[in-house]
Amino acid sequence: MMIWTVDTLFVYEFQAKPLLRIEDIGTVLPCHEDVWEHPALIQQNQKSIPDITLTEALEMMYVEKRLPTGLGEFSMGLLVTTIYRHTVDILARDRIQLNSWTPTSTPQRRNVMPSVQQDWLPTTRLATKWRNSACDCLDVLHWPANSKVARHSGFEHHTILQLHLARLIILAPTSAIQKFASGSASIENIQGDRDSQSSATARIQVLQWVIRDHCKARLCLVHCGALFWHIRRYSCSSLLEPYAVYIATLVLWAFCICMQLPEAAEAIASESDEEPEPSFLHLDRPLDDELVQTYVRMGHKMSAYIANVGSLEHEAAPMRIAREGISLLAKDTEHASGSDYSSTSRAKDVCYTWGIERSYISLLHLLAKAQ
Repeated sequence: MMIWTVDTLFVYEFQAKPLLRIEDIGTVLPCHEDVWEHPALIQQNQKSIPDITLTEALEMMYVEKRLPTGLGEFSMGLLVTTIYRHTVDILARDRIQLNSWTPTSTPQRRNVMPSVQQDWLPTTRLATKWRNSACDCLDVLHWPANSKVARHSGFEHHTILQLHLARLIILAPTSAIQKFASGSASIENIQGDRDSQSSATARIQVLQWVIRDHCKARLCLVHCGALFWHIRRYSCSSLLEPYAVYIATLVLWAFCICMQLPEAAEAIASESDEEPEPSFLHLDRPLDDELVQTYVRMGHKMSAYIANVGSLEHEAAPMRIAREGISLLAKDTEHASGSDYSSTSRAKDVCYTWGIERSYISLLHLLAKAQ
């Protein structure tokens, strides 16, 4: 199970080819952590050992919209990664045009479709339904997670971070956003033809996402704000935290960059004549479901704010977002956000938990400087 977890981490953090498939995991889910610490709980019938496999639990969530009993935090994390991997597989098959063709013995005219490299969005209604169903499954996991938060007086455990991160990598073109950011961070613009083409394609994909999938894009912003809230208050320096902060920062940055383009703002502005109430919200604070739904539907008419950034509509918002990401990664707001952070000697003085924070901070600093 740990190998599956690490394999999935490499898939979405580094776009590596997976070494394991879902059907390769045939063992039952691990028992609750309390059972390991207090085995007597089983004899007292206070805890049970799961007798369901990972694929069976996945099917239960998709079809029955419920969770198996007796799951611990590790099992919940396994299900989160499995939902992501299953969704990626579905969307990858959907982008192959031949998979949507019904076999027949008679010759037919082949439809020439636009390049899938420039279209990240699901291409069929079925794929869109699968993506929405994946979000429903994450909601099923989020309900007991929120109940645990309530029982612990609001303290958010690590599963909360995993759930918000999973929605980002399912609903946002994270790979394209990273390529777009890398291209934008090249101050001297020294790129080969292949890198320039890759950066241009990534920019198109991100712009398509912001315009054509703007409701899901704004939902991503909500989860970015939730990740910022979690890291500021409940950080446990886990292996996932640096990437969670990094990708949440880039998603916010990319959205703000695209929304400053006149064509993006004009395309979204004509969606609805209804006026939202309230007219603003703070993304990095706890939000009720009704306010989230209002922002998802009519966010183009609302002002969204983030601490240390201000309004996302401000011209300097992308630069401030990059600086806030640096601050969260360095866990030292005054040092990381200062104007003298460009000093190499100062940057090397920061002690990082996992080491990869250094490369993330370097790119975010270039983005802030490029603005």
